[in-house]
Amino acid sequence: MRKYLFILVLLAAVFSIQAQERYSVYLSGLTYNAHENIKNSTTSHLRIDLICADGTVNTLFFHDINDDNRSQTNWAMGAPITVTSRPVQMRTEGFVNFSSGTDADYDEYTNINICDVNNIYVDDHSPRMDGIWYDVKVTPLLSIGASDNLLPDNDKITLTATSGFPGSVYNWEYSLDGFNFNPFPAAANSAGNSTVNVSLTDLVGGSPLTVIKKNTFIRNRTCSGLYSNYLTLNNRLSSPHIVGQPVVTPNKCYGESNGTVMITFDRALIQDELLNIIIDDVRGATIGYHGSAINLTQLGAGNTYTWNTEISPGSYQISLVGKYPDPGVSTYTQAPAHFAQFNFAGPDPLTYSTTKRDVYCHNGSDATITVNASGGNGNFQVGYKKTQESTYNWVAFAAAKTHTLSGLDTGTYNIRVRDKFDCMMNDASGNEVIGTVFINQPADSVHVDNAQTINPLAFGYTDGSIRAILTGGTPVGGNSYDLQWTREDGTVLTPDPATTNPFTTQMKNIGNGKYILVATDANYALTSGANTNGCITRDTFTLVEPPPLVVTVSEYHFVSCKNAADGKLYAQAQGGIEIPIFRYKYKWYRNDNGVWADIQQTDSIAVNLKAGQYKIIITDKNNIDKESLPFTLVEPTLLTLSLSSTPLNCNGSNNGTASAVINGGTLPYHLEWTTGDTTATITNLAQGNYKAFVTDIRNCQVEEQIKVTSPNPVQINNMIVKSPTCYKGTDGVISYSVSGGTLPYTYNWSNGATAATQNNLPAGNYTLTLLDSKNCPLVQAFTVKETPPVVITLPPAATLCVGQAYAADATIPKGMTYQWTGPNGYAAIDPKVSLSNEGVYYVTAVNTDGCVGKDTITITRSNATVAAEMLVSTQAFTNDVVTIVNISNPAPEKVQWLLPTGNVSIVSTSDEFAEVKFSDTGRYIIGMKTMVGTCENTVSHPITIMQAQEFDEPGTANSPFVKEFTAGPNPSSGQFTVKITLEEAAAIKLRLIDLNTGVVVNQQLQNGSKQYQLPYNLRLTTGVYSLILETAKEYRIIKVVIL
Repeated sequence: MRKYLFILVLLAAVFSIQAQERYSVYLSGLTYNAHENIKNSTTSHLRIDLICADGTVNTLFFHDINDDNRSQTNWAMGAPITVTSRPVQMRTEGFVNFSSGTDADYDEYTNINICDVNNIYVDDHSPRMDGIWYDVKVTPLLSIGASDNLLPDNDKITLTATSGFPGSVYNWEYSLDGFNFNPFPAAANSAGNSTVNVSLTDLVGGSPLTVIKKNTFIRNRTCSGLYSNYLTLNNRLSSPHIVGQPVVTPNKCYGESNGTVMITFDRALIQDELLNIIIDDVRGATIGYHGSAINLTQLGAGNTYTWNTEISPGSYQISLVGKYPDPGVSTYTQAPAHFAQFNFAGPDPLTYSTTKRDVYCHNGSDATITVNASGGNGNFQVGYKKTQESTYNWVAFAAAKTHTLSGLDTGTYNIRVRDKFDCMMNDASGNEVIGTVFINQPADSVHVDNAQTINPLAFGYTDGSIRAILTGGTPVGGNSYDLQWTREDGTVLTPDPATTNPFTTQMKNIGNGKYILVATDANYALTSGANTNGCITRDTFTLVEPPPLVVTVSEYHFVSCKNAADGKLYAQAQGGIEIPIFRYKYKWYRNDNGVWADIQQTDSIAVNLKAGQYKIIITDKNNIDKESLPFTLVEPTLLTLSLSSTPLNCNGSNNGTASAVINGGTLPYHLEWTTGDTTATITNLAQGNYKAFVTDIRNCQVEEQIKVTSPNPVQINNMIVKSPTCYKGTDGVISYSVSGGTLPYTYNWSNGATAATQNNLPAGNYTLTLLDSKNCPLVQAFTVKETPPVVITLPPAATLCVGQAYAADATIPKGMTYQWTGPNGYAAIDPKVSLSNEGVYYVTAVNTDGCVGKDTITITRSNATVAAEMLVSTQAFTNDVVTIVNISNPAPEKVQWLLPTGNVSIVSTSDEFAEVKFSDTGRYIIGMKTMVGTCENTVSHPITIMQAQEFDEPGTANSPFVKEFTAGPNPSSGQFTVKITLEEAAAIKLRLIDLNTGVVVNQQLQNGSKQYQLPYNLRLTTGVYSLILETAKEYRIIKVVIL
């Protein structure tokens, strides 16, 4: 086998050629010239593409054409390219956009041929550019190979060239000297073919023996003067060919050597020719049998050779090795006819195997032994006996290769097998193989190993159970049995799923009666008759139920009064399984609005019961409950006492009465009043409360109280007094409601009016005297208050200094219209006006109620000048001293500081400055009033107070600690950069504050450096902002303007 593997590897190497067509493509001589100005802003260009038969496109040339690159002369590719599909066309495409005149425009496809130089010219269709010239050479790249490096005289080998080229490319040539080549003879059928099958005789004719041992050279001419690679083949004689299948005469018996193999060849051996015949076993991956006939110089009659050496049955291959014309030169022996295969059929060794089936059931005799034989010569017989017996029983096989011995009981059996020639199965030493088979049986019969019965807990219950543990026989699946549970009447029942280890079957939820269990094992259905006895068991189990559990409830004591809890009930129980001493457990329930509630009583007599529906649940020893029918414990109807009275005719008299009506309870009753009376009605009563007491025969009691009343006094309610709408008006109103007394009422007012209500009243005091129908009087006083006048708050006069105007404000609550008049025809209708001319000004204001207010102010002017101007920071920190400086010029005669009242402490004040501290953050207004004579002026500024940032001490650097603090560009649209340089590395905090609102719109903390460059990119409203820099040693402020 190793020899053949080597041959396959060698063939693969010889056949290794380029399987796919390839072409070499070379472009040269490219010449073109654009001799006018070119628009360099365009994409003027020249592209030359190679198009192959499979549609692939290769760009061989691409140049942009412009004034700096307008021509080429004899341009050529640096090296040819290789493509894997036949080139069929050239595409020349592009254009040139000249500054003026006709543009060049070209896109042409030109067919090309292989082997030739394709001269291509493309017209550019413009007088401003010469035509485009170039050459394209396409050459096939072809290689050849052979299926063998030997060229036999009478066997063909396969020559193969790269496939896919046109037929004109395949031109096969041979040479016997390596210089002078001739085309293959026409009989070789090689023209235009990429694959050729050829022998030495095909090339040299009828005298091949003259060139044996010499070489033949092979090539392929693709184009004129172009050739493939060369093959060098050594000429060899073909050994004789095997004709037909070898004739096999097998051995009579296995191990004998009387079989033969005869091989027939197609010719005799010639002079000086040697032949070796080799036979190999090819049944396995490795060589088994190997034999050879060496250096044969002649064959037998009919060109045959007979192999007489012993060969065992199997598959074999014949191969040849020859020599000619001398022992140093091998012949060609690789043709299919140099190999043959044959099968040496036998006889094969006689072999047999046994299988058994053990006895199905304990003490049965239904086991079998099955014998399977092969090999030998057929017509098998089997002999068998128990080991203790001396004689074999021989029987012929019932089937060609199989026989079953049946009806066997347990024991050890010896088995022998022979064929028609009495051939036995032998071991490697030639000794007969006698088989031994042990027939087994189950160790025990199927039976119930253990059983437990549990009776039903109560009469009629089906909560009893039977548990049985089975063993013996051959369990189903190795751990189970087939079961059938039935009642005594044959009704089939369904048990719970069985458990294993040990196998346990259980019937649950069954009641009083007898139950039958039939269990069979896995082998029961496989046998019959007496043989089944050990595979089945039948057992009967009996369950007994207790007598019925019964309970009834009766009244033991009545309920005395309505809602009393002194009733008693008695429960009488029997049946079930009694609890020793106690008989049963008791649990009483009461029906409360449809819900049975446990009343926590556990005796047969329930006590302290109120009326209602009751039941009891008793429990016996088996925890079986029995519930009684509901029992209703009644009570008397509620003992009630209804009292009534008649009121006094008038408040303070004693002509009232009281009466009692009794219902419910249990007769007879006893009635008694707090007056000592025992009659149903008592009379001559004054106003007051009276109580009656009633007791029935069961000592149930009830008491009630009633009031003897007098008429209600007359009362005035819901008094409403409305003042006049305007000052000194007469549209006041008095209204009210009256209750009590006896209708109708009469009214007498202090102003003589007799109507119930008063309208159109001026402010003042009014008294009403009211009488009911029984002349009971009621006196009530009312006060109608005066409505405050409409007041306009203007100073009587104001003095204006140089450049001043007085801002007069006549605004009133609910003001609706305003009218100003003054000197020189002055008039205005706004509540606030600016007055600058001397004179008296009058203003009238009307509110939404139509009430009118008036005022005047006299304006005088002075030549004095009063200035009001101060300096104060727009930001500060909590608990820092803030200094406010008066910079008014000219200096005023008097200064008044207008400071906030909350969270502010005054450090010091003078006409020149004030010092304050703020204890909390926020936005505050600081003002200053200046005075010169009677002239005044006021100025105010906002200040934003922030919480100072706490920093670690950066070091001992001396001031100024902040070396640089700038923002730029400034003004900006919100995009600016802040640069900060410190004396030492330290943490900083930046806050950007809107000076209009005092709101911090941006803040950030930075640390770890002495130089910072921080970009801002903010979207802010137009205005002025304050950027505050804080450090541990000092802080700085700069203004930032946002446009």
